[in-house]
Amino acid sequence: MASSDITASVIPAEVDVNQTTNFNFSVSSSADPIVQVEIDYASAGFTLTAPITCESGWSDSSIPGKAICSTPTSGASASIGLSLNSTSPLSNGEKIFPIAVTTYTIGYNTYTTVNTTVTVQTLSASAIVSPTVSNTNQTRDYTFSFTNNGEDTISQIWASIADFTVNSCSFGGWTCAPSGNSFTLSGGSLSNEPA
Repeated sequence: MASSDITASVIPAEVDVNQTTNFNFSVSSSADPIVQVEIDYASAGFTLTAPITCESGWSDSSIPGKAICSTPTSGASASIGLSLNSTSPLSNGEKIFPIAVTTYTIGYNTYTTVNTTVTVQTLSASAIVSPTVSNTNQTRDYTFSFTNNGEDTISQIWASIADFTVNSCSFGGWTCAPSGNSFTLSGGSLSNEPA
């Protein structure tokens, strides 16, 4: 079996440093069915924070540093998904998860290693709002200035404003979605400069 017969992906593919996230891995084989998947999260610098979740019919056979889902040959399948709740390392950059995949063909197993990558970013932002004073029940326009204090570009900003209702919002070059007392900016790019 060629390694090109095995594909792997992970969602999300981007996280902040030291962020605890539920990663959803998907592994597929276009040739022989899969009987085991072993994800080496420790070599990527991640720390497991909860037991892994294997698909129904698959067993958690994990060992320290490696998340492992396996099934008897009778349960072998062309694809498997598994969830891994993990904390990212304190250093940013591309982190490679080696994934050892065991496939089954009548009479023998084949072992293949593929990689999938998670980008760990150093994100930090601050905001200034103007005006800073308002009367009770007053409808008013506020201006927010965001500054990227981190090392990596910010592509989404979420802000919550206690005791306020956000009726509408706009931000040049970004999509702004109000929701109750919060709003989300997406579709833009904020480097280490005020926006």
